[in-house]
Amino acid sequence: MVSLASVRSLPRKAAQLQIDGKPVSLEESVVLRPRAFVFAFKSKWSAMGGCEGAFIDLLGEFEDDNRPNAVCILDRGFAVRRPYTTTVITYNDHPLLHFFQFLVKTVDVRPRYRTDLSKYFSEDYGQTKGT
Repeated sequence: MVSLASVRSLPRKAAQLQIDGKPVSLEESVVLRPRAFVFAFKSKWSAMGGCEGAFIDLLGEFEDDNRPNAVCILDRGFAVRRPYTTTVITYNDHPLLHFFQFLVKTVDVRPRYRTDLSKYFSEDYGQTKGT
């Protein structure tokens, strides 16, 4: 979860939109944070309730901007966090189908940013120093 939080807390200065065939840089204030999903194939919990409780407890450790959006445990279920809360909706049947549907919906409704990773480099990155 710490890795997800660190990605969600990155400055949003690398996002661009393609407008009329040209990349256009955006102000950080208008760029949406990336979504964060946890996906696991198996768990030690005997039921989804244990996973759901652990997920909710973990959500409390992070500020809302950095919390993961959902967790899917393939052999147990799928839980989605309601925006700006630690309340979750859990789906016990067909977790992979629910995860996939949530992922597709997320991709469909969010802006299609392009990323200019050079924005994260310092100005002197790659330049020769000295004589």
